[in-house]
Amino acid sequence: AKAAYWLDKAADQNMPIAQYNMGVFLNNGWGTAWNPFKAYERFKAAAEDSLPEGEFAYGLFFTDNLVVPRNWNTAYSWLKLAEDAKFEPAKKVLAEFVKRGIPIPSDSSRSEAAKSDSSLGVSNQPIEPLYLDYGPDTSSNVSDLQLLNEAFKEGNSKFRKALGITNVFEKGVE
Repeated sequence: AKAAYWLDKAADQNMPIAQYNMGVFLNNGWGTAWNPFKAYERFKAAAEDSLPEGEFAYGLFFTDNLVVPRNWNTAYSWLKLAEDAKFEPAKKVLAEFVKRGIPIPSDSSRSEAAKSDSSLGVSNQPIEPLYLDYGPDTSSNVSDLQLLNEAFKEGNSKFRKALGITNVFEKGVE
């Protein structure tokens, strides 16, 4: 907890390595509350300061489709920056991109996507509600008494005996 406290203080002073490490703490809930959204912000700050570890972690956020929408181009761009800085884990992840057939952007679009605010993959189009029509409701209105009768009928003999109703259903009375 003390480490998280001091890392947070250093990160607030815009120290890239502290931004990255605080992102790790936040993303894992180490010494602080788990908060992947704040972790994302810390990783972003470290990445924008050209810290390879920050570029790597920030790029990974665009592969998950959890905190931000999945965007393979943006992920690749940030991971490529980390790889170019000789950060070995980025090289492994990019090799996995190729192995899985994830499309890789051209060189011209790669550098722009990495530094662009529009790289979040978020459209400028307004969000509109989507109406899902499941058709008419075909469920019937079931009373509590009907549900109890079914439970008693389907319950085993020990269940009925425990409730003192063993002979009611054996005689066919409902």
